[in-house]
This record gives sequence, C-alpha cells and structure tokens, in this order.
Amino acid sequence: MKLWSRLLGAALLFLALGLATAQEQQTVSEAAPDTVIVPDPQRLDSDWWRFISEAGDSLEERLNALVARVEAVPPGSPSERSTPVRDLVESVRSAAATYKALSQTPNPDSIPAPIAQERYSLDALLSLHQSQQALQAELEFDRHEVERIDKVLKLGKRQLDTARAAYLQTEVSDSDRHMAGLRIIADRLNLELAKEDLRLKQGRLRSLRDQLEVLAPVVEAAEQRLFIESDELEALREQAQLGPAQVERLRTDLMRLQLSNTYGAAETAEERTRSRHYEARVATTAARLSAAELANDVYQMGRMLGEVSSGGSSLSAEATRALLEASAARIAAAQESRLEWVKIVRRGQADLEGQLNNPLALRNWIALQGQLQEATANVDGRLRDAELVGKLLARQLAKQEGWLATSLQSGREAFVDSRDWVGGFMTMSLFEVSETPVTPLGLMRVVVILGIAWLLSRGVRRALDRLRSRKDSMNQAALYTLGRVLHYLLLLVGLLIALSSIGIDFTKFALFASALGVGIGFGLQNLISNFVAGLILLFERSLKVGDFVELESGVTGEVQEISIRSTLITTNDNVDIVVPNSEFVSTRVTNWTMRQAHRRVRVPFGVAYGTDKELVRRAVLEAAQEVPHTLSQKKREPQVWLVNFGESSLDFELVVWLQPEAVKRPSRVAADYNWAIESALGRYGIEIPFPQRDLHLRSRSDLEASPTAAS
Repeated sequence: MKLWSRLLGAALLFLALGLATAQEQQTVSEAAPDTVIVPDPQRLDSDWWRFISEAGDSLEERLNALVARVEAVPPGSPSERSTPVRDLVESVRSAAATYKALSQTPNPDSIPAPIAQERYSLDALLSLHQSQQALQAELEFDRHEVERIDKVLKLGKRQLDTARAAYLQTEVSDSDRHMAGLRIIADRLNLELAKEDLRLKQGRLRSLRDQLEVLAPVVEAAEQRLFIESDELEALREQAQLGPAQVERLRTDLMRLQLSNTYGAAETAEERTRSRHYEARVATTAARLSAAELANDVYQMGRMLGEVSSGGSSLSAEATRALLEASAARIAAAQESRLEWVKIVRRGQADLEGQLNNPLALRNWIALQGQLQEATANVDGRLRDAELVGKLLARQLAKQEGWLATSLQSGREAFVDSRDWVGGFMTMSLFEVSETPVTPLGLMRVVVILGIAWLLSRGVRRALDRLRSRKDSMNQAALYTLGRVLHYLLLLVGLLIALSSIGIDFTKFALFASALGVGIGFGLQNLISNFVAGLILLFERSLKVGDFVELESGVTGEVQEISIRSTLITTNDNVDIVVPNSEFVSTRVTNWTMRQAHRRVRVPFGVAYGTDKELVRRAVLEAAQEVPHTLSQKKREPQVWLVNFGESSLDFELVVWLQPEAVKRPSRVAADYNWAIESALGRYGIEIPFPQRDLHLRSRSDLEASPTAAS
C-alpha cells in the first residue's frame, strides 16, 4: 500500500507541474502573440531557452535583453539586493558575454602539413619528429579534455533538471522563486558554455588528427631521405668529442652531491624541508646527466650516419651494435628514472602550501621545482631523439649487412632479451614468508620437488601392490598399511625439502604452529580426529582392506580402501559408502572376517508337531550338502538343532559353517539354504505348519442357556 500511495502521489505531482507549465505558456502566448517575451526569472516556462537559441543574427540583442531583465529589480522587492542575488546576476552577465564570444568562434582549421623535401638534415628530421610528438601529446590532452567536458555536461544536465523541477513546485508569488529562476538561467548559460567549449575542443581534436595523418607520411619520407652534409657532420664530430667530458663532469657532480648527504631521519618541519630540497637537487642533477648521456648517444650515432651517407666509410658491425645496446640500456634507465622524477615534482607541488609562510623558502622551492621540471622535459626530448636516431642507425646497419645476417642477429637479440626477461621474472619477489622472499623460480622448485615426492610415493605403492598380488602368503593388510604410511611420509619429507629449498626457516614458525593448534582445536577437530582414527586403524589392524564389516547404522559391506580421512565400503549391491574413520573407533563395528575367513550361520525353520525328528535331520542335512556354500571339514559338519516348541510348530535351526567366499554374501546364503530346505522337506513329505486361528460363533439363546451366562 505504501508503494502504490507513493506512485499515485508522484503521478499527481507531475500532472500538477504539467498543468502549471501549460498555464504559464498559455498566459504568455495570449498576452503577446506576435512579440518575443524576454524570460523572466519569476515566470520561466519550459522552453525559455528558445529566446536565445532561435535568436540568429540578433543574438547579441537578446543576450543584452536577458541581462537587462535579470538586472531589473522585481516589483515588491527591496531596492538593496542580497549578496547571493548580486552574485547570481554577475554570473549571468559574465556567462552571457562569454557565450556570445564562444558562439561566434568558428571551428579551428587544419594547418597544412609541410611539403616534403628532397633531402633532410639530421636537425631538420629531429625537428620534424619533435613536431609530430608534440601534436600527438596535444591530441591525447584534448581527447581527455573532451571526455571530461562530456561528463561535466551530463552531470550539469541532471542538476539543471532537478533545479527546474524544484522551481516548478513553487508558487509564482513565492519570494524565493525569483532567486531560483536566476540560478536556473545562470546554470543553463554555463551549460551552454560547456557545450560550446566541447564543440571547439572536438573541432581542434579533428584538426589534430588530420594534421597527424598528413604529417605521418612526411616524417616517414624524411627518414628515408636523410643526408648529413659535411658542415653538419663536422659539428656532430665536435659535439661527440665534447660530450663525454660533459657527461663525466655531471657524473662527478652527482657523486659529490650524493656523498654530501647529511640528512638522517627528518623529524621537524625544517628538516623535512631540507630533505625535500636535497632530494630535488639530486633528481635535477641525475636528470641532467641522463639528458647529457642521451645527447652524446645522438651525436655518436649521428656521426656514424653522416659518415655512411657521405660515403666516407662503412659501419663497423661490432662497434655499432655495442653503441646501440648501450644507448638502449640508457634509454630504458632514463624512462624508469623519469617516473621517480615525476613523483618528486608532484610531491614538491603538494609541499608548496607549507612554504607560504616563508617567502624565501618558497622562492627557493619554486626555483628547484622549475629546474627539475626543465631537466625532466629535456630528458623527454633527448629520449625521442635517441630512439629515432638509433632506429635509423639500426636500419642502416641492416641494409649494409643484408637480410640474412640481420635476421640472425635479430633472432639472437630476441633470444637474449627473452632470456633476460625470463630470468628477471623468475627471480622477482612475489611475496614474503617469514621475511623470506618467494620468487617464481622458488615456487617452480617447490612444485618440482613435490612432484618428485608424489611420483616416488606412487612408485612405492605400485611396487607394494604388485607384491601383494604375487605373494598370496604375505599379510595383505600389513602391505597396505606400509604403503599408506610410506605415502604420507614421503609427501611430508618432500614438503619439508621443498620449503627448505626456498630458504624458509622452520624455527620461525612457532607462532604459526601455535595458531594452527588453536585452529585445529576449534575448526579442524573433525578432520584431525578422522586422520588420527585412520592411523589407528592402519597400525592396530582391527580393520583392513578386504574385511566384511557391519556398522551400528546397519551398513554392511567389504572394506575397499582406508584413506587419510575416511574408509570406503562397498555393499553387496555394489553401492560405495564413504564412512568417516572416527566412526570405526568410537562406535561398535562387527568384523565378520577379522581373524578367520570361515563363519557359522544358523538358518531357522519349523515343522508340524508329530513329525519324525530323525527324518527332519536327515532331510535337512542332505539339503545342506547340496548347497555349495557348505564347508566340509572335520568338527565343522552341518548340524540340525531343535531349539524351541512353538505355538504351531517344532522350531529347528540348521547350523552350518560357510566357505570363505560365501561369508561376504549373507543374503544370498540365507536364500540358498531356505530354498534347499524347503525342497528337501517337500521330497520327504514333511509338513511345514503355519499359524491357525479358530473362530467360534454362538447365538444369544446359546449364551442364555449356558451355565456361565445363567450364573
């Protein structure tokens, strides 16, 4: 009922809002059918924005009219406006001016790509490549901006709809309605500003994509048309000679700066500030060193390219590969270090707020951050240059050596890289156990050792099974027990060796062992109870594989397997029943074949009174000899016992010893003997009685005439 009442109330509310909106629109249309009504914050209809969207060439006039209406003081209001109202009026005025400017701004045009030249110097190629990378970075930035503005538009649309619904619920004469209308106008103008910004950003995004599509073939052609002139080659040689000295100087500065570290654990705010400043200086020096090393690589590789393009010499395969490998290593190290430098810059930006009270420290900190950002940006540029020149040098080397040698070298490098990657991954720490790092290689070693232990255990059990099948004279239960114990022992030893192989010290597991003991006491007691019961059964040998047992629950069957937790019993109906080991220890179990394979059974039957007992004996003994289950041994011959004088019969029992294979078939044995006894008694004409009941009917006159009734 509550749900239906809420739904009915919501429907009535929407109906009232619709009627109010229709009434407002009808009032406006009747008042001025041929004139354009400037939206009034006190009486905003549902399509008031059409006043702006359909303005066309008169957009500026309508925006000015809207601002004038907003600035006008409504009748009945105090001449002095409150601060929130003045802020809303100023927001509408500013948004209207910005919207007028943005709506008249056309989409950006695509900048034509540079015309491909016949030859490119190394500087021209690097400049062209840097322009492509800058366009790609701008494209990524604008793409994220478009996604952000789109999310803002969706959120603003929902908020505006909510404000519009709340506005329509207020009365026209309400004093707060004017302010709510101002807020709706300001929010709608800001929403339209975001749409215009999105339009311009999308246009810029399309322009950048077009520029990249046009620039890509130009850059590819420039890479093929690289030609280093003699003057540029000479400049590269000079820079290649000066580069190592600059690198060595920066390396020395970095070493001295690292050795001058006197900052221990920063406890006070001043100590933390000094530590951050030192960290920024070290990162700046390291970034400058990395940029100098990469620039030196560019000069060296550019010199090699220039000498080849001028025909002065050919590339030395060993020296070129050594330079390419060293440059690739420095590029990888710089990319990894760059992430740490960026983190330092971000931490520094977060610490700027703490320096506001100290102008001198603030200026120093801003200067250090600027130096680190400049050095990081320089590293980014040198990274792109080194990657490009290294690719060109590797391509030139491949062209000189031929495709076969290049393929072999590429395969060799790929193999080495894969080997290094696998080696690094296998020795990577995944987690720690008792302060011992565990690596993928250690886990693989554990799996291999456990697999070997399991295979060894399996081989031992198979050997014992073959021995059991060949040696009937041996104790089958003892061999089975030995196999299970060796299985558990080998697995335990394998586990200990596997864990020791990865460096785990078992002496540190005292706390874990105590916690495990508590867990066993509360949550794992049934499992441990069954495990201990299984060990008791294996060593006590009161129950072994092949025994025919009967449980208190009435389950009878042959024991097939005694495992760590349970025992498998197969009934004569071929139904497998899993019984917990603890049930065999805590309850009474009847084991029919525990000590001897033979068993004596008693088959009851009855004959009529007056039957010759010797004839019964002879007939039943003949029947017992005809059944193949009967054991024929001295002192274990079949016997017939008279056990009871029943109500309608003489009760006998056939007491007979069974063959070992018949002991495990009690139901079939009973059926066979009953069948044979009935057949034998029938041959000798011995009657098998059944209970009889006599019913005597007497009339009422007989009852009255009887002496008992008269008395």
